Amino acid sequence: MKNLINGLYKVFIYCMLFLWGIITFTTAFDMHEHKIPFIIVIGGSIVLICILCNIYNWVKKLPKNTINKLAFCLFAIVFTSMLLWGINYQVVPSYDLTHIIGKTDSLLLTGVFGSDPYFSLYPTQIPLTIFIYLLKSVGVFLGYANPSEFVILYNAFMTSLMLYILYKIVCRFSGSCNGFMVMLLAAIYPDFYLYVSYYYTDIISMPFAIFGFYFLIKAEGSTSIKEKSYLLLSGILFGIGFKLRVVTLILLIAYIVSLIGEYNLKLFIKRVFFVLFGIIISIGLYSRVLFPMFDITIDETLKLPATHWVMMGLNYKESGGYSTRDLMFSLKSQNKKEDIKEVIKTRIKKVDPLFYYRKLRKVWSEGDHDIERKYNHISRVDWTHQLFKGKLNGILRCYVQSLKCIIYFFFLITILKERKNRFETSKNKVFIIAIFGAILFYLIWEALSRYSFSFLPIVLLGSSTGLSTVFHVVNKREISFKKKTISLRKMRKLAGYTMILGAFLISVLGYYVFVQYKEPTDVIRNIQGYSTGATIPVIASEIKEVFRVTDGFNRIRLTVNLANLHKKTDYKYFLYDENHELIYEGKYTFEPRKKQEKTIRRATLVFPYIEVQGKKEFTLKIKSEKATNRNFVAFNTFKFFTKVESLPNFDPEYLGNKFDMNPNAETYVDDILYDGSLYIKVIDRQKRSMLSKENYLVLAILIVLIISFNSYVLLIRERRNKV
Repeated sequence: MKNLINGLYKVFIYCMLFLWGIITFTTAFDMHEHKIPFIIVIGGSIVLICILCNIYNWVKKLPKNTINKLAFCLFAIVFTSMLLWGINYQVVPSYDLTHIIGKTDSLLLTGVFGSDPYFSLYPTQIPLTIFIYLLKSVGVFLGYANPSEFVILYNAFMTSLMLYILYKIVCRFSGSCNGFMVMLLAAIYPDFYLYVSYYYTDIISMPFAIFGFYFLIKAEGSTSIKEKSYLLLSGILFGIGFKLRVVTLILLIAYIVSLIGEYNLKLFIKRVFFVLFGIIISIGLYSRVLFPMFDITIDETLKLPATHWVMMGLNYKESGGYSTRDLMFSLKSQNKKEDIKEVIKTRIKKVDPLFYYRKLRKVWSEGDHDIERKYNHISRVDWTHQLFKGKLNGILRCYVQSLKCIIYFFFLITILKERKNRFETSKNKVFIIAIFGAILFYLIWEALSRYSFSFLPIVLLGSSTGLSTVFHVVNKREISFKKKTISLRKMRKLAGYTMILGAFLISVLGYYVFVQYKEPTDVIRNIQGYSTGATIPVIASEIKEVFRVTDGFNRIRLTVNLANLHKKTDYKYFLYDENHELIYEGKYTFEPRKKQEKTIRRATLVFPYIEVQGKKEFTLKIKSEKATNRNFVAFNTFKFFTKVESLPNFDPEYLGNKFDMNPNAETYVDDILYDGSLYIKVIDRQKRSMLSKENYLVLAILIVLIISFNSYVLLIRERRNKV
């Protein structure tokens, strides 16, 4: 039996090598809508490996107690950094999170969930909404003026604690040094920080899977009472994670599969029983206690079956991604289950290896896990705007891509080493099986690049063996290949001097890119949030927007949605000062477009430069005489929240200069006041460098010193010790 299991495991490892090899060597150099030059990713990866290798060589000489203290200090640093980031740079919520924020705020006021089309459509979001509501309730009890900040505090603590638990898990498998390096890799990965303020399933559910797995391995070798307690606690944690996000259970399933052949049947049943009993407790408490506490009404006609997401996952045109047409089809179908099954049968005949290859890229290729498109919408505009959304985001993108490439490469080496391991003695089988399950799941399910972020901690756990293997090879003075011994001394020195020379060349060339070369840049003076969830159409009527600024401006930009593209429509806009005198009149024309083109378009209203001294109030009116109920403009709208009181020189009536919110803007439709405001940015367009000479000089010297030091210590210096 064991020989059969080991044989099947070896076949599985070769399949996983093939799949993860594609992900590592293909998608590591290709991010969504951005082509990252191969040489930059490789060069960045080599530099990062050299730096990490030097840290590894230093840490492995330290006693275990010292490494434990370093890991705890790193936990404290990460927690503080995440908390500061989350509180100061709260993100603008996107579609799903907007509904959750709105519902939790409503629950704080009324305590009644009620009916909601969104939650009827996506009932799986209800447990998350209740969870966020409970966290906000704790925040209110503790006296938080903005309860959302308590959610950010919770996320920062749980995420940083999860990274510390990664250290503890790897310590049990591979030792303290490897554990610290895995934790360090996670600590310098920007995604964990940027997701903290985005309190959604990706970041909320992750810790429960890792904590649950930690107690699973703590149960091994414990006394009978402790073992049962750990298993039960693990099941409860997995149960909470399961209600928040179903894929949390993939790690538990992988663990149960890994028990096959390792324990006798009685021990296997006992472990599985206590874990499942813990899951039942969590689900039972939710179903019997929490859910009935709220008056939740679900419209069964809107509820979608699970096969809907499989149908979208087989959509060839969208590479298995989200499709509005598929959603409308499922909503309008009289017999949803049968109609969707018929579409699945038709689509499954059309898919081919190229389709699945594209799905692999779609889910696993984003080095920044959607930072570019989603998590750069921070509600405070300063230097971070350039870092995440402006020209400088290329630097961050290359860094994240190189770091992700290293992590994926380490995991690939771990899989490669597994070829020689037996199933019953393997330390990495759980992580490899879990990622294999995740790959298969998203080859069937709807694909989205953000989804792979949920499995990043598992990849980090599995990368430990590959990390130590790579560092061991780098530290060798010579290697043996087919009974021949090859000295690495000259190759190492050549690589070291090349890296130092490359650092100087990059610094010189970078001066012309970041300092000398100036481009017109949008300098945002004010920004106002969207209004509430419903759209506000312009139909032969008038929209009036009142906003307040403290600086001159020459452009106001607003986002609009066209409901019908096939008729020409003119819109006039008027700008009045605080004395209601007209100071500018403009016109915008929407031209008809072809049917196959996208329906969403963005319009920019252009104004002359208007000098503003002191605090001024302006009124913008938008009007159309020819709009109809079949051909109109509707403004995209949703709420977002920010702690504007924390800004320096706070004034509840006016915010200007580099401040970002205008909380008292007002929107009127036919002189009827609406809640919220249109999305308006007050912008100056200036030519400027991305970095000042002084800042670039400091940055260049720092980079040269770091690369030179690591190249010397790791590659050039003659080392006496033999590894």
